[in-house]
Amino acid sequence: MIDAVSFSFYRRIVAVVAMVVLAAGALGGCAGVVIGGGAIGTAAYQDEPPPPAPGTTTPPPSVSPPAPRPGPVLAAKLRSAPKREYPALSTLAGMTLDQVIGLLGPPRFKRRDNSAEIWQYRNKACALDLFLYRVENGAGFRVRHFETRMRGLGRGVKKITGKACFTGLLQEHGNRRSG
Repeated sequence: MIDAVSFSFYRRIVAVVAMVVLAAGALGGCAGVVIGGGAIGTAAYQDEPPPPAPGTTTPPPSVSPPAPRPGPVLAAKLRSAPKREYPALSTLAGMTLDQVIGLLGPPRFKRRDNSAEIWQYRNKACALDLFLYRVENGAGFRVRHFETRMRGLGRGVKKITGKACFTGLLQEHGNRRSG
């Protein structure tokens, strides 16, 4: 006689077997169904005619063979977000105060010497010095010269290019604005 625990166990087994059979049926519809006594590993699709009986010949097909069946659908490779393009360091030349602030934010250091202003932007790796001079008509300042240099001395300091320094400063400014 089957007790309640055994009955519950058998119900679960029947449910699992039913799910496996349904899943196999669903997958079988995608891969084709073996018809007749085909060799192991070969499959024929249901819409193909059965193989001819031994000893009989079949007439050549009068229509073109069916189009090949599509293979498995491959997952598309996920694309990473497009890499952001940063302007060249040379774009600083001729910029006004407002343009520089729009691009890099306010400077960390600022000094005025008569008709010139010196602005400095820096991070852990480098510093960017901008030399802004008053425009001839006196209507403001423009970048006339700029320099980048490495910060930090000692062992383990990696060399950094002017472009890498400028790009790093732009990225940090973008992170401060968005964060």
